[in-house]
Amino acid sequence: MRAVEISVRFTRGEMALYLARRVVADALAESGCVVDPDVAVLLMDELTANAERHAGGALEVSVQVGGTWIWVEVQDADPRPPVVREPGAFDEGGRGLWLVDHLATSWGVRPLPGDRKAVWFEVRAD
Repeated sequence: MRAVEISVRFTRGEMALYLARRVVADALAESGCVVDPDVAVLLMDELTANAERHAGGALEVSVQVGGTWIWVEVQDADPRPPVVREPGAFDEGGRGLWLVDHLATSWGVRPLPGDRKAVWFEVRAD
């Protein structure tokens, strides 16, 4: 196993979601990390989709992977922090950050200069 660090900047659009997923999946495969790749990719997808939906401008994705953990951060051009909602059984949306809150080992938000923010999560293998 080896540590991997990747940081990529994307313009908004359909390819951003795909490319962000690939960054996480490839980093996990390259490192040999034992974290469930389906969980890590799902959480990356949720953060990237939220940034696409609620923020303007480019997205920056940073990934760090060790043998038993992955840390992912998505930076966007919306300074407002995301809010975890308790989705109703028949709601068509609103589950993204709820999933992050329930599946990640930890997560958070930090403000960035220039009216930007970073939302991050960490998943550790059991």
